[in-house]
Amino acid sequence: MFESDLYDQRHIQNQTSVALTVFAVGRFSFCVPFHPYPRFLDAYLKTFLTSAEQHFMLGLKVTYYVFTDLPEKVPSIELAPNRTLKIEQVEKHSRWQDISMIRMKTISDAIESEIHHHCNYVFCFDVDQEFKGRFGSEALGDSVALLHAWYYNAPNNLYTYDRNPRSKAFMETGDYYYNAAVFGGLLENVKSLTDYCFLNIMEDKLNNVEALWHDESHLNKYFWLNKPSRLLSPEYCWDQFIMEKRDIHIIRLIRAPRNDGGLGPDTYILESSYHLGGDTLSNTYCFCVPLHPYPRYLDAYLKTFLTSAEQHFMLGLKKVPSIELAPNRNLKIIAVEKHSRWQDISMIRMKTISDAIESEIHHHCNYVFCFDVDQEFKGRFGSEALGDSVALLHAWYYNAPNNLYTYDRNPRSKAFMETGDYYYNAAVFGGLLEKVKNLTDYCFLNIMEDKLNNVEALWHDESHLNKYFWINKPSRLLSPEYCWDQVIMEKRDIN
Repeated sequence: MFESDLYDQRHIQNQTSVALTVFAVGRFSFCVPFHPYPRFLDAYLKTFLTSAEQHFMLGLKVTYYVFTDLPEKVPSIELAPNRTLKIEQVEKHSRWQDISMIRMKTISDAIESEIHHHCNYVFCFDVDQEFKGRFGSEALGDSVALLHAWYYNAPNNLYTYDRNPRSKAFMETGDYYYNAAVFGGLLENVKSLTDYCFLNIMEDKLNNVEALWHDESHLNKYFWLNKPSRLLSPEYCWDQFIMEKRDIHIIRLIRAPRNDGGLGPDTYILESSYHLGGDTLSNTYCFCVPLHPYPRYLDAYLKTFLTSAEQHFMLGLKKVPSIELAPNRNLKIIAVEKHSRWQDISMIRMKTISDAIESEIHHHCNYVFCFDVDQEFKGRFGSEALGDSVALLHAWYYNAPNNLYTYDRNPRSKAFMETGDYYYNAAVFGGLLEKVKNLTDYCFLNIMEDKLNNVEALWHDESHLNKYFWINKPSRLLSPEYCWDQVIMEKRDIN
């Protein structure tokens, strides 16, 4: 543990002054696909600034620079002495990729035109965060980078660097994976970083390329070439979805909980889109595919899913899809009740599959596979995948250490797990009818018990599915090649 007073005294004696930049631009357009929605300014800015007043660089001179397209809506915050707030109007952009690009240029320009008159350090933050503990002068340094909470304990091959050789952010390897939600340092060093990122983003743009994680990919490339002088622990920006935190003793800043700003029941967070469902399309044999009327999921994914299934799934066996069906393959559509919350949809999915097995599927089939609809078959998915009880290793976790598995750690939930052997993906599961019915009944009953106790498991039906497979080991374990996520660029063991 560091001596905070020593850091503070040195910086107070040196009359250190710190600029904090934050952007509150646009709506939830990259998280929530439908309008009208609250702006980042409405949802997060007040909490961010209020919590910064309680924890950020206390005792030092601080100037907040809020960049927004609606300056008149910036909330009024009571500031301590020696702390000021400046509002800078910026152009509105509809794509968050463009906002992340412009952020780098705007910070660079602000350092040159304004910040250098008042401050000698600058810290740059995402707005959807909340300070929870001291974020003080110990974090200052010539060039400051933050270890990403999701990757600091992960093996290097899981780091999501940009692997596209056409991008200026391309990296074959690296030492750490950094989080672009927080970075800082001396003005000249932050200006070098932001100039580098902006120029390389622009060069990519000229070549019709976008780096995988946009400004964060370019920031990682910069810090690979120009090592930071200070490396912040993930306690300086923790994600509460990570339940395993035995080596994180203090949390100083968190990613703020999703604030719907009163969006109402027809709002869906794309981060969890793989769980969405609604007017569920159940079926016979191997497909239980959840669909939702918004964007519509049916319009967006179903045709691709079924068409690709016709090309690759259980060829030669009797099954489901639509479009032009091969001989011995049928499609049945079962109408179900509409639900507005995806958490309820994931619950009802389990009951619907169980009921369908009992009332319909058992007349025609002896195996069933259950899929999320936002997937596309790319290669053979055949009888080698059949088994009494079939589970799928999650592509994001199959190579990760056990302590990163996102089991539900809430003892009040029926999905609670202290440990486990694998982390399974609920986007694909299957087996003999009676085994799948046992699984879906188990998940539904435990979700209902949680619901009675006002508890929701972290990843809802997937959390309960993981608990089931921990207690009832699957007889067949599918490799992540059976449901790969293309965002994961490192796949040397996936052929």
